[in-house]
Amino acid sequence: MTGITHYISEGNEFPSAPMDSATEVLVVSLIIVDAEVILAAKTGKARGDLLISDDELAAQEQLNDGKARLAFLQDCALACSLDRALRLDGDLLQTLCNIDQAEHEDHAAAVALSEGQPLPAPTPLQRSLELPTPSVSDQVEPQSEEVLATNLNPVTSEPLNTPSSKFVPQRASMHHAGITIATDVL
Repeated sequence: MTGITHYISEGNEFPSAPMDSATEVLVVSLIIVDAEVILAAKTGKARGDLLISDDELAAQEQLNDGKARLAFLQDCALACSLDRALRLDGDLLQTLCNIDQAEHEDHAAAVALSEGQPLPAPTPLQRSLELPTPSVSDQVEPQSEEVLATNLNPVTSEPLNTPSSKFVPQRASMHHAGITIATDVL
């Protein structure tokens, strides 16, 4: 006998402390390998009409139980992964639903305003999605006049559409649910 099978057959018991799932998968995998080794060693040595020995029967049971346990552990790992993903995605989906609802409320307010009705008060959801008042740190740093002058058409004062003008970074920022994202846009 080898490995875990020998350890168990000698009357030893597994420690009583619970194992983490990765350790349990490893132990069950080793049990499966041991059972397969025992069964492979017995294959072809006896006549086909003889009953299988107690050792072979025990190894076969151990193999079947090990495979069933391994499948169960893999199913548990998948279920935990799905649960974690649903919890994480659930927050995102709730945020997206809130944004969608606020957009519908904004549209209803715009329709009311366009029909000459007074602007309705913002709903709590609309207020929760409003951009904060910009602070000094949120302000875009002005570009020097020299950089601006090199990127303007001298005739129309419109921005040039040249490769060099595309490399002057512009700051774009977006604020949502307490998170501000600022990036340089080329």
